Amino acid sequence: MQIQNLVFPLFIVIFLGYALKRAKFFSDGFGSELNRLVYYVAFPLLLFSDMLDLRSEDVSSLVLVLGFSLVILATMILSSLISLFMKRHRRGAFIQGSFRANLAYLGLPITLAVLGKEASGIAAVLVGVGAVMDALLSIAVLRFYDVKSNEEDVQRIVKTFLANPLIVSIIIGFFFSYLRVSVPEFLLETLSLVSRISLPLILFVIGFSLSFQMIKESVYLDVFSALIKLLIMPALDYLIMLWLFDVSGTLLYATVLMAATPTATISYTFAKEFNADDKLAGSIVNFSTLLSMVTIPIIVYLLFH
Repeated sequence: MQIQNLVFPLFIVIFLGYALKRAKFFSDGFGSELNRLVYYVAFPLLLFSDMLDLRSEDVSSLVLVLGFSLVILATMILSSLISLFMKRHRRGAFIQGSFRANLAYLGLPITLAVLGKEASGIAAVLVGVGAVMDALLSIAVLRFYDVKSNEEDVQRIVKTFLANPLIVSIIIGFFFSYLRVSVPEFLLETLSLVSRISLPLILFVIGFSLSFQMIKESVYLDVFSALIKLLIMPALDYLIMLWLFDVSGTLLYATVLMAATPTATISYTFAKEFNADDKLAGSIVNFSTLLSMVTIPIIVYLLFH
């Protein structure tokens, strides 16, 4: 397996998006408009399509859900213990940045590139599990360290989460797959067309969101958070899924690759909403994304050698 042919093209597209932004090839509002297209249209249809490909034995397996949930929880606990050595106002952003993975925008493309179409349904399930666990744990952690937010703030964020088009598309796709609902051929072809454009658009969005300017202060916290997120979390995933749940093959590799993804961009938004250190949150997102371009190829190599 030639790792450079699988993973490197993804990161090249990300840098292309960043380069076009820096060159002002597009207008200032293009990045946000492209993100809206991906978030509300392209990506939900992609996830729905992937859920249709999910095999029945994967749907009935609670091991995938329980195992990955435990991995996220274990990483959160570990980062919480490490954060006790930091100033209190920075703990929430650090903890969230250490376990909240970019499963949708980067984890899915990487998993499909490395494992192929057969892992698409598994990856979609992991996106759903991660989205739920990440949101719940982030709200719990950030709320614990925030003295200013109130119940209305929490309720507003929960409502926004429940209306998440990615979650909705996964749930609908799950029931279509579980009930074996027949989808007309022309609609399947439409979904296939959208799927082919979704992944490049997702990578462009990541490139547009990169900002080297944010990586300035508290670099050591960026490093600690990135090491937990990019190295310790996938290592925990491998141990938990293999030894505790006896998972192997494609299922194991998919969870490890998903766990190895950098910090999700939305962690910055959550940090702002809960009066956490949003500058640190943004810095962690950008630093972990850059460092993942080194760590992910290494992890892929270790998985298959």
